[in-house]
This record gives sequence, structure tokens and C-alpha cells, in this order.
Amino acid sequence: MKKLTLIFLIFYSAAAFCQHPYKQDLQSEAQIIFPDTPKVDFAGSATYYVCQKDQRIYFAQVIDLNKINPDSLNLRNRSGLYDQFIESVIKPENGKLFYKGDIESNGLKGISFNYTCVLKGNTYYAYQRAFHADKAIISYSVLSTDSLQSDDYVIKTFFDTFKLTPAKAAELNKKSGILAAVLMGAAAVFWVAIVIFLIKKLRKKKVYTWPDQRQ
Repeated sequence: MKKLTLIFLIFYSAAAFCQHPYKQDLQSEAQIIFPDTPKVDFAGSATYYVCQKDQRIYFAQVIDLNKINPDSLNLRNRSGLYDQFIESVIKPENGKLFYKGDIESNGLKGISFNYTCVLKGNTYYAYQRAFHADKAIISYSVLSTDSLQSDDYVIKTFFDTFKLTPAKAAELNKKSGILAAVLMGAAAVFWVAIVIFLIKKLRKKKVYTWPDQRQ
């Protein structure tokens, strides 16, 4: 993944925005409502959305995993993938992680992490979530010069507007259904094999021995 120093430069190039909430489509993967119209930028495999209001920075990004060398990612290990992502976020700015925990939203299992970083001489407290959705990583965050609780009204209001697009939700549900069917089928085969094994074993124990007629 690209170093994210560019992201923070984008924060400070944002100009004036419309003074009303703006529902932003995130590359047809999801949508989230910003307090103002965000600035959109592209860098390598990622698309960035950012706006600044009331001394806080609101940020979202979508990383297209198809554009990243698959050998550099651990897609089979969700925890390892999230660790890679977190490192790519905080390392360029010498950030300090002070919280990390699992989270679930819109049927996706993701990671929530908080950290501090210094930008333009100011210390920011960042509250971020990230989700692996098939071939993309979707992330969104709030950065504040004040330390906030994770359930702070500003953070919760922004985070609660995150939704998968209907098409993406249907796609993931379909894949989840296929996987569930495959797993159920595999489980059925397993249990049938166990039952057959037990029946054969039981029959061997109950083999009837005819008495010797010569006695």
C-alpha cells in the first residue's frame, strides 16, 4: 500500500465547501454523509474524500486491491490484512496507536483503531474504521485536535451514516450465501461419512455366528 503522507497534504488543500451535509458515493462500494461537500482525489490504487469543518477533518478512502501486488497482501488472514493497513496509515506520520478493536457494520467484520499524529505542527487524535469488502478496503475517520471519546456525538454521527450500496450488499450477500451453502454441503458430507462409518462398525459387532450343527 502507498504511504499515506499524501493524504494529509490533501487535508490542507481543501478549500470552501457547501454548507450542508453531502452524501458521498465511495466508488460504488458504499456511501457516507460528510458534513460538507468533500474534496475528491486519486493516488495509485486509492480514492480519497476529505473535508474540514469546525477544526475537524472528515476523511474516507477506498483502496482497490486489484491494483495492488497480491503477493504483498495477506488476504486470507483478515487480521493480518488489517494490521498491514494500520501500519500503512500511522507509520508515515510516526503516529502512535492507542486503541485497536474488532467491529462489525453492514454485515462486514472490520477494525476500529485510534491513534495520534502530528500534522503541520498540530497534534491530532484520529478515530478510524476499516473494512475489507471483497476486493476493496473501505475506511473512514475523524481527526480532531481535541481528544474525544470513541462514542462522541461528532464521531458517531459521521460513522453511523456509512452504508454499503445496495448492489454491493447484494453481491456480498450472494457470495456469503454461496459460501454458506458450500460449508453446509461439506458439513453434510462429513456427517454422512461419520454415520456410515458408525453403522458399519455396529454391524461388525452384531455379526451372527451360527451354532456348530455338529455339536
